[in-house]
Amino acid sequence: MADVIAHFRENELNGERRAFATVETYRTLISRHIEPSWGGYRLHAVRTVDVEGWLDGLPLAPASKAKIKGVFSLLFNHVRRHEWVTEIPIQMVRSSSKRLCEKSVLSPEEFQALIAELPAREKAMVLLAASTGL
Repeated sequence: MADVIAHFRENELNGERRAFATVETYRTLISRHIEPSWGGYRLHAVRTVDVEGWLDGLPLAPASKAKIKGVFSLLFNHVRRHEWVTEIPIQMVRSSSKRLCEKSVLSPEEFQALIAELPAREKAMVLLAASTGL
């Protein structure tokens, strides 16, 4: 897998096909999560249930695990495109990107009460964040 990762970095993460931010996100997910755990595996030794168990064991939010699975899947799509394998074990990995808790949305009254309590600098930051969707 280490050779696959190196080949993917060289051919897919060179900035020609993807935006800079996307390339950096892929590099980070590969170097922090995929390569340390799977770099020592042989390509044909990667099994669906092993990847699923590994993802389940990561201390991350479901959406983060889904992103890691997506990048892992890109690695295997790259491998398949080069005809090194015929099957992609990642396709069968079950994962969810469901939130762990519900979003907390302030009512207009709650937002006004919050703004009223803030000093000028913080009020400006909150108004900027709220008006731009941050």
